[in-house]
Amino acid sequence: MEAREIPAYTECLAILRRHQNNERIIAHGRKVAEVGKRLACCLNAAGMKLNIDLVVAGGLLHDIAKGQRNHAGRGEKLMKAQGFETLAAIVGSHMDMDFSAESNLDEAAIVFLADKLVQEDRLASLADRFLPALAKGSGSPEKLAAITRRQRTAEAISSRITELLGISHLEEIALQ
Repeated sequence: MEAREIPAYTECLAILRRHQNNERIIAHGRKVAEVGKRLACCLNAAGMKLNIDLVVAGGLLHDIAKGQRNHAGRGEKLMKAQGFETLAAIVGSHMDMDFSAESNLDEAAIVFLADKLVQEDRLASLADRFLPALAKGSGSPEKLAAITRRQRTAEAISSRITELLGISHLEEIALQ
């Protein structure tokens, strides 16, 4: 494959298969890409200038190293090795990112949120998505803090989007 800044949809699928990702991971990535695209298109219609292809590629490839220790970091390295620098940063930040009221709403934030709105290959509310993780992490203060931080980040991104779009709940567009 020719190294370009953003791989096409079919190239993303070929990359996932080349790295022996199973159909469950691919189905999750497809749904994250779909939700991310929907969010980005609505935001672009409201005046933003998000790169839809980058959101879709990030959604598809964010879990390329799933099952490995520090899969976000390993996935970032894989994308860099293939010449996809911008995409690598999105893959690397899909588990943890800093996002506050002053942060820019960019493609990485969209992929982060889309990933948190998809459980397996189904849409889920943020509350439903985080409930099992919070229960599982309840025995470890460190794990619980990390999960809570991710949930707060997703909620902050969601709030920014609803504010920009003038809607009361993200579900009005994301969970259709």
